[in-house]
Order: sequence, then C-alpha cells, then structure tokens
Amino acid sequence: MHHDTIEVAHFERFLQQCADEGTQVVLVTSPTHRSYWQCQVQDSALLYTLFDSIAHRHNLPWLDYTLDPISYDSTNFYNDFHLNAVGAGRFSRQLALDLDSLGLGIGRN
Repeated sequence: MHHDTIEVAHFERFLQQCADEGTQVVLVTSPTHRSYWQCQVQDSALLYTLFDSIAHRHNLPWLDYTLDPISYDSTNFYNDFHLNAVGAGRFSRQLALDLDSLGLGIGRN
C-alpha cells in the first residue's frame, strides 16, 4: 500500500471518529499563492478530487481558498506557500465569516 493511501486511510478513520463523537469538522484548503499551484503541485486535479471525495463521503463542508482573491495578491504571502501577517489577517477574517455562515461561528454550539 502506498504511503499516501495509508495517510488518507488514517485521516478517514479520524473523520469517522469525529463523527462518532459528534465533533463537527470543516475541511479547509488555505490560500497559497497561485504560482505554488501552477509550479509546485504536479497534480492539483488529483488533490482536488481527493478533497472533494472525502468531503462528500463524510458529508463535510469544504472551504477551499485556493482560488480566493487572497491567492492572487503576492503582498499577502511570505513565500508561495505561507501567508504573511497581512494575508493571515485577511484569511482569518474571511474564514470566520464563512464559518459563521455555516452556523459554526465562535460561541455557537
């Protein structure tokens, strides 16, 4: 068995355990600079398919920020993969709004 398959199986067991315990999980793909996905990720379509299938299989919301406007503005990034303080603040505010729209904001049960 390939190590990626083992890691996915472990992750899926974790998600099942969360469901069994009543823990709400939201899958989040954080913003990365567009050049990262264009140059560094060799098979981004495979990753999208994997995330999408896991979200559907476990009936989980998936917040994907890879195409968010934050990802197109290099002033938000320390390097292609890491947000700087400005980008992290923007992303945090957007994530909080999106979690709130799902009914999962801070202070909600």
